[in-house]
Amino acid sequence: MNKKITFLAILTLFFLVGCGNQSEADENANSSDSRTTVESSDKEETKFTVYSPRYSLENNTFFISGKTDPEADVEVFFEGEHIETITASVMGSFEFQGRIKDDDNISYRFESIGQNDAALVKSLRSLEKESEQAEEQKKVDADAREQQKAEEEEKAKKDAELKAKREAEREERLKKEQEQANSSSSSSTNENTESSKEPEHKKVASVSDDQQMSLVVHTQLIGEDYGYNIPYGGKDNWNVAINYIDGKNRWIVTSNAPQIGRIKSIFEWSGEKDDEATLIYLLIGGQEYLDKLRD
Repeated sequence: MNKKITFLAILTLFFLVGCGNQSEADENANSSDSRTTVESSDKEETKFTVYSPRYSLENNTFFISGKTDPEADVEVFFEGEHIETITASVMGSFEFQGRIKDDDNISYRFESIGQNDAALVKSLRSLEKESEQAEEQKKVDADAREQQKAEEEEKAKKDAELKAKREAEREERLKKEQEQANSSSSSSTNENTESSKEPEHKKVASVSDDQQMSLVVHTQLIGEDYGYNIPYGGKDNWNVAINYIDGKNRWIVTSNAPQIGRIKSIFEWSGEKDDEATLIYLLIGGQEYLDKLRD
């Protein structure tokens, strides 16, 4: 009875030891597989890279740098011939230096960790030509910016002059209207009597630039009174014609403005700078605001 118990105990002990050794072996195998996978992954991520050359025209020198495995050897070839071996730093970086050729572009091939890459080194003549072209382009760009700036300043100047002229015209018109409003009733009666005998205008044969600008400004100012901001748009955007009817010069001003439409105003005016122009017809955006043509 005691012998049977002892035999069973020994079998149990061998079984436990065997299981323990097998588990440890499996764990070591799994750990080894894990390290192999990590090491393999690290190797797959490594990529041998050669960057574009940097140049120092002052020293007539070029520099080619790159990345590889830490402390790996980098073999340098020129025209198929091995010319130098470079050892990468602990960070995997390396650099190759040489002289720039005067007339010929040259290519270098680099090999490391079973991979290869190449870099083209431009000649001194090519680099100088590129530098000259870059300087010329800078000058062209600078001239273009100066030209644009001058045009913008000229436009701003003209806009300011036109605005000042419009303000002066407005003030003059308001001043005359105020003077007329302040006239006494007795003098008003006499003025009405005299106005019925208005003198005839001297016939005007052609429109001067000053006359056209004055009528355009008048039209813009009157348009503002009706809530319109009529743009100038340049001299060619306006047409001014003259009809001599019943001893009066009738000035017909027409234009087309974006987002507004057709504009037409008619004034009776002697054409003299100091004489007042009387509005007798106004159309803005297809709507008539005044029509005294038959009065």
